[in-house]
Amino acid sequence: IAARIHATAAVRRFPEFGVGLAGASGYKLWLIPGQKMVQILKGDEVLASVAYTTWVSATWTKFRLQFRTKADGVTAVSGKVWEDGKPEPKEATIAAEDKEKPSEGRAAVWANPYAGTPLRFTDILLAP
Repeated sequence: IAARIHATAAVRRFPEFGVGLAGASGYKLWLIPGQKMVQILKGDEVLASVAYTTWVSATWTKFRLQFRTKADGVTAVSGKVWEDGKPEPKEATIAAEDKEKPSEGRAAVWANPYAGTPLRFTDILLAP
């Protein structure tokens, strides 16, 4: 899944947002601007976490999340997050491995509007 998301902070309150695959208990690529962090979640469990300090309020942010099951049965999950208007990074922003098979479910866009400001989603793309 790929998408562009527009979010705005308000005073010291920040939204959290991202994209997901394999339903509510599946994988999420999650941006937490207030903590300057991006995570890969499986359900509510954090599989990986890295610093992300380049988010700018009131701008569009691009997301790309994918997973692949490797020959040994391990699921490799990777995600990219970058500012709209800049080139897509060649390497993943974050990656994780999961020993369990992914659940079946739909792709989704997610947000917690803690800042109380609207979030906008566009250019949502699903590819096999």
